[in-house]
Amino acid sequence: MLTSFPSVVAKKPFTLVVEGNIGSGKSTLLNYFNKFTNIDILPEPVEKWSNFEGVNLLDLMFKNRNEWFVPFQSYVALTMLQNHSRTTDKNYKIMERSIYSITNSPTEVDLFIYLRTSPEIALNRMRKRDREEENGVSLEYLKILHELHARG
Repeated sequence: MLTSFPSVVAKKPFTLVVEGNIGSGKSTLLNYFNKFTNIDILPEPVEKWSNFEGVNLLDLMFKNRNEWFVPFQSYVALTMLQNHSRTTDKNYKIMERSIYSITNSPTEVDLFIYLRTSPEIALNRMRKRDREEENGVSLEYLKILHELHARG
């Protein structure tokens, strides 16, 4: 088991990105690294997505993708760019998802980690975590996302 994370001397942090479907275990993996003091952990900013000036964009997107997909993804792009641009004095930065999940961008990532999880397991995990905005997410939608991730 990993008990320490090696220190590096660099002008910028070594940036790792954890990608995967909804419910694939990204947050769980990031939580493992909380014990290391030289790592800046940047989870998905779900709290921003579910409270944008009092509007729950995440919930609206899941309830009506046709109307809310573009506004939601635009805000996701902004918040992910903020995470990519965030400066840190730590040696490592580990992000849950990246701007690359939605668009090409001139940001630097040193390593991508992809958590491949079956849509069925992802759905089960989502139900257990019981995030209100995700209640309407169907197995079919997770299968579509799974295929998009698989194609890269």
